[in-house]
Amino acid sequence: MKISAWLPIVAAAALAFGLAVSARASTSDSASPLEKLNVWVGRWTLAEESRETPYSHAFSISWGADCSWMPNQSYMICDFESDGVDPAAGGVENNLSLFTYSTSDRAYHHMGITRDAKPLFEKMDVIGDIWTDRFELPYKGKILYCRDVYTFTSPSSYTHRFEISDDQGSSWTLVSTAVATKSQ
Repeated sequence: MKISAWLPIVAAAALAFGLAVSARASTSDSASPLEKLNVWVGRWTLAEESRETPYSHAFSISWGADCSWMPNQSYMICDFESDGVDPAAGGVENNLSLFTYSTSDRAYHHMGITRDAKPLFEKMDVIGDIWTDRFELPYKGKILYCRDVYTFTSPSSYTHRFEISDDQGSSWTLVSTAVATKSQ
């Protein structure tokens, strides 16, 4: 599978992961870690710049996300749609992200779902206002190590970096950057 097939799900995950981080500052004294996910509720926009790399082509795209609680309040679901044609996907992209908090391992978890690739399931590392998601993707007979790094600058904005390593994390190639803002 081409790495470009994963870029839409990574971009959608970026927006959703970043939203989770902003909850940290506004609800740090919450009784339940799930309450941190309240910050996602609403409409978000994401401006993404993909770079020319061995794994991607340069392009710009924007995304919108509508996020809300599932009825039992254990899962946050975010519906992402690109505002134009995503060159990596060959059309308008529509992806889902599902977020929750696991009390057994005391960590946030994300599942990203797109129509054209296997779902991704990740655990997120949090240090201050920086959340990092790590995962692996098969590529041309080898494994690429990937990471999404979300740095929150306020409860309503964050920056995102998607990076790939083909040497087990010794060096990283910046694939895309993004800025997200909450509009509602």
